[in-house]
Amino acid sequence: MRQLIMSLGLLAVFGLAGCGGTDERPNNDAAHTVSLNAAVGGSFDINDQQEVAEGSVLSATVTPDTGYRINTVTGCGGTLTENTYTTAPITEDCTVEADFKVLIVSMSKINDTGIILCGNYDAENGGQWSSTLNCADTGATENSDGIDADGNVVPAGQDAHYGRDALAAAGSLYKVGGGSAGFDFTRINSDGSEYTGNGDYATNPWSCVRDNVTDLIWEVKAPSNGNVGDNLHDADDLYYRRSTVESNSGSVEPAAPNRATCYGYNSTNSSTFCNTEAFVYRVNVAGLCGANDWRMPKKEELRSIVHYGRDNPSIDSDYFPNTENNGYRSGSIEAYFGILPWIINFDSGSDSLSAPGENFRVRLVRFVP
Repeated sequence: MRQLIMSLGLLAVFGLAGCGGTDERPNNDAAHTVSLNAAVGGSFDINDQQEVAEGSVLSATVTPDTGYRINTVTGCGGTLTENTYTTAPITEDCTVEADFKVLIVSMSKINDTGIILCGNYDAENGGQWSSTLNCADTGATENSDGIDADGNVVPAGQDAHYGRDALAAAGSLYKVGGGSAGFDFTRINSDGSEYTGNGDYATNPWSCVRDNVTDLIWEVKAPSNGNVGDNLHDADDLYYRRSTVESNSGSVEPAAPNRATCYGYNSTNSSTFCNTEAFVYRVNVAGLCGANDWRMPKKEELRSIVHYGRDNPSIDSDYFPNTENNGYRSGSIEAYFGILPWIINFDSGSDSLSAPGENFRVRLVRFVP
């Protein structure tokens, strides 16, 4: 009987609580609305209205349209990391807004020359005598002559007035990466990932460079110390021309030993010989920068990284360190005789033909559209 009375009492208590009593437990189901507004030029990867639980965060990927870049993403106390925006813990309704800017890019797949300075004309002596003048300081433009500090004419319409280099000099050229003048390069690690180091090759080296204009990826040479054979990518190593594949040199020559000396050379193993075909093979086996489709560059591909605003070497050394002031072999052969290889000289940026048996440095390339 006593047990029955206690049971009825408990039932009465719980029954009353269910019929008009107050539940004071915290409401863990509270949610807030996060609105996502993308301006013209891009979008978020999720719907523009999201219900987010109290104290939780929301992440969304921001994607610019072709021809645009992300300008700012703000709201809800969040932060932008690359293309991902993550809010602070949500405690109230809030709005995330993304803004985009139009890119100013060259539609050409050819690099500019790197020349951002103007030259004058010495009328008295009938020739040019300076090519290191700031174009804007002289007043020279695409259509109007300028005058330098000594009264000499600075002709209109010079190389520095056109193209990516001119946009870069004016501060209006958007770049994916970095580089001198109109060049746009990105450093790549040996495993193919994007480099995030300090840009000092001596303390934090990289292995490749992506040209964001031409979509070519280039081998970076290892430091020169005057000794050949220290590294597969040694800047001192020389190679002679040989290939059964046109893109790797242009014609067949004997895989003879003792023609040059390079890393891993063994006179009894033809795959170690210092010719272009064997070098391409070794680099692809090694998987430089995570790839195995390396090849010899065509003449104009190799010329595309020449910086004509510099010499000794004529290249952006901040991205291509360890470049020697010498000729680098291309995979192109002149058309008349069909036997003479084209060389690009990185002391001045000039090109020349070489005898078939001459040895030159090599920088390999691959194309990733």
